[in-house]
Amino acid sequence: MSVRDAGAAARRGRGRSAALARRPQTGQVHLYFAQAAVALIVLAVAFAVLG
Repeated sequence: MSVRDAGAAARRGRGRSAALARRPQTGQVHLYFAQAAVALIVLAVAFAVLG
């Protein structure tokens, strides 16, 4: 593989990763917020019961 081929491969990989970054990730953020809310509620209940 020549330096020119390696540069072309790097540009193709960068373009592919940029396309993935632009793709919307619907549904994931609110799932993380829901998990964090449940964890906080569980901790609050645990402190209320044990404290």
